[in-house]
Amino acid sequence: MTPLLEARDLAVHFPGPRRTVARAVDGVSLDWQSGEILGVVGESGCGKSTLARALLGLLRPTNGSVESNGVAIDGRGSLSELRKRVQMIFQDPYQTLNPRQRVRTIVAEPLRVQHVAGDAEARVRRAMEDVGLDPQRFLDRYPHQLSGGQRQRVAIAASLVLEPDGLICDEPVSMLDVSVRAQILQVLMELRRRRDLALLFITHDLSLAWSLCDRLAVMYLGRIVEQGSAVDVIERPQHPYTQALVAAVPVPSAEARIREPLSGELPDATNVPTGCRFHPRCPKRFEPCDKVDPPLLPTSAGQAAACLLHDPAHAPDAVA
Repeated sequence: MTPLLEARDLAVHFPGPRRTVARAVDGVSLDWQSGEILGVVGESGCGKSTLARALLGLLRPTNGSVESNGVAIDGRGSLSELRKRVQMIFQDPYQTLNPRQRVRTIVAEPLRVQHVAGDAEARVRRAMEDVGLDPQRFLDRYPHQLSGGQRQRVAIAASLVLEPDGLICDEPVSMLDVSVRAQILQVLMELRRRRDLALLFITHDLSLAWSLCDRLAVMYLGRIVEQGSAVDVIERPQHPYTQALVAAVPVPSAEARIREPLSGELPDATNVPTGCRFHPRCPKRFEPCDKVDPPLLPTSAGQAAACLLHDPAHAPDAVA
């Protein structure tokens, strides 16, 4: 099956202070299949949102490639086609919506930008109904007349009006009240069922990712360090970083809760450690970890992890 989106060795670097380079995304390969919910998780600053923007062509990659349904995203025409198939929901509904436009104009804007012919009014009304907002009541309102949850529903409606195959959701509930989060997540799950949508869900909340996602990709300092089914990654984490993340949140695994919690802070992306980039914080580091940069390696638990503990050529006898 051809992935809805496919990244190969994707990198996004930014100029840093004193002629340094911030390696926000640094060699990520990722497949997002049609109809699946793929979670991208990790600490704030690990590169999740930058990866999302690069996948959708909002940022130009420094290196690597992105393909959609087997077609390379390398120009204005391919970007236009990509954005008809994949839309993005951003984190802050208070910044997403134009305060000078009515909801009707906001939701219809993607149709105008993409020059989509047809009955725009019918599409707008259907999108509003699908997110649980009565078109009769809300289409003529301005954003300041809406609550935070209603604003995010309008943002979701605007992403649906092109009838895409997938939505990239960049922490879509983190700015909302706890009482509203479950409602927005329920809207997304219902949309997934009704429209057969694929969702790429970016979050730092591992328990939320475990409850929603089919597969997980765990990011650390611009790289994916573990990838596999959500059940495998949460219940049997194979990378020490994933184990530390699991230990920090309530999960249905007594074994995970007694693991050693993560210490230290995420290093600066302008000064990435040599070897395994997690080794300065890793409680299981050993001699080659500061010299060898491990690729994603298959593990006995079924997922892949970028850790020398799973490399027979390097792993100590005690854990090999």
